[in-house]
Amino acid sequence: MTSRFTQHPTPGFLNLAPGRGRAQDPDQVSELVDTLLKLKVDSCQTIENVQSPAGQSTGGVIPFPGMMDLVNAPPELKKEGSDWWALYNPRKVVSAVGVVREPVDVSLVHKLVHESVVCCVKFSADGKYLATGSNRSTQIYDTQSGQKVCTLVDEDVVTGKQGDLYIRSVCFSPCGRWLATGAEDKVVRIWDLAKRKIRSVFDGHRQEIYALEFSLDGRLLVSGSGDKTARVWDVTVVLGGSHPDNGSSSSSVVGDQTQPTVLTVEDSLADEMPELDVDGDEDVDMEGVGKKESGEGEGDSWEAMDVEGAGGRQGEVGAPERLADPGITSIAVSPDGRYVAAGSLDSVIRLWDLRPRSISELPSSSVLPSSSSPVSPKLIERLKGHQDSVYSVSFSRDGRFLVSASLDKGVRVWDVGHLGIVPAPGSPQQLEEAGMSVVPPSPTTRRSLKTRCIAQFVRHRDFVLSVAVSHDGKWVVSGSKDRGVMWWELGAAGETGGDEKGGEREGLGGGKDREAVCVLQGHKNSVISIDLSPVGNMLATGSGDWQARIWTYKTE
Repeated sequence: MTSRFTQHPTPGFLNLAPGRGRAQDPDQVSELVDTLLKLKVDSCQTIENVQSPAGQSTGGVIPFPGMMDLVNAPPELKKEGSDWWALYNPRKVVSAVGVVREPVDVSLVHKLVHESVVCCVKFSADGKYLATGSNRSTQIYDTQSGQKVCTLVDEDVVTGKQGDLYIRSVCFSPCGRWLATGAEDKVVRIWDLAKRKIRSVFDGHRQEIYALEFSLDGRLLVSGSGDKTARVWDVTVVLGGSHPDNGSSSSSVVGDQTQPTVLTVEDSLADEMPELDVDGDEDVDMEGVGKKESGEGEGDSWEAMDVEGAGGRQGEVGAPERLADPGITSIAVSPDGRYVAAGSLDSVIRLWDLRPRSISELPSSSVLPSSSSPVSPKLIERLKGHQDSVYSVSFSRDGRFLVSASLDKGVRVWDVGHLGIVPAPGSPQQLEEAGMSVVPPSPTTRRSLKTRCIAQFVRHRDFVLSVAVSHDGKWVVSGSKDRGVMWWELGAAGETGGDEKGGEREGLGGGKDREAVCVLQGHKNSVISIDLSPVGNMLATGSGDWQARIWTYKTE
């Protein structure tokens, strides 16, 4: 099939600052500046009753990309490949004097063709390999060469002409020895990558497994399922051996370590916990008593996420129909291994504390446990704000933020700094604090504070299915059913998102609604999954067009 895109040389970015860039005719420079400034003004065109995906007024401003497209954008604000393109937001990259800066420069390096929908993509901890999950099989690729290293198939399950069995989640262990896969058959498989064989099987979930994540120290594996539970597995007990601490301290969870600790949405602490308001702006007494969420724990089944869609084999993801059902769609483990966040079908994000609490941290009304009865992990917060199912959650490596993506077409940034999460080794904050002890908030302070939504990223045209945070904490990247990938500046959200009266520009969501810097398009169907390399500037995307792609990016 002939692509509708034409190969062009990389146009690069024109910098008109004195002493930089190639020589330009003064008249051409003046004309270009006028064009770019006009585009910057025109992109702020207003219409009445413009709303963000969450239904909030944007003050009439049409968020990027608005009316821009590949045809009408000037060369300085776009980059084209053989079958992909990127557009840049003039409000973000064009200065008051017409200088175009280079916030992020993306290039395609590998197209990985599959035999079915690509449901998930995940880099190894060292960035050397990429795992993808598709129908009946998991593939592992070398990220430098793009060559397939191996294909993992459970022959005991996939035999003859059996039905579909989509691998919904994949995750490398930090040591690189193991790969965990979760599928529609409700089983977690742990693969020995050296032998390319199954090392262990974890069962117990009653519905499909949609999410897997290891703690950074490699000791714990957390799985999330449509059965409304997340399960915490101690892999050092099951697989044998020990893992280096790597600076983290995810102490063992409570209970028989040969069995998983089960985190449920019906946690008893919900009866003692207040409901957090949409943006975290109201004063809440964290010692108070909240009302249990209506519909919590009700219903016996969850509509499975449709990776193929009503049209059959092309991978469009259908919207689940039951917001009352809190089936778990996504999992994130904090950098220090203490907290687990779960996105759910009912639009709520739940946050558990895995470590046994000391007596001093328990509410004053709690019954004191005996020394032989340690306290189990607890559900500590329920974050409400999204208007539809939450399909993806991710912590920043410095532990300051939790980012979420939803079928409401929005991405939200939550400030979780009050939890005192220890930064990941090598993160910017951890490096700054090298040689200094990290003192988490006291139990009293922790209970008096709360997680706040500090920014909402807007203008995907359809469901947002996946989100990731860059290893340096500067970027949030999201993939959508609209086939696009958007790049957002997390630094700006963290610095000014809490200022209700400030903001990126007046009239765009009161300072919380923020626009993308860049939109990237290349897939011919939904971008179901994305991941950013933990150590290098690489992006992976998986799509309903039966392809995974590896991209590189450069930043300022």
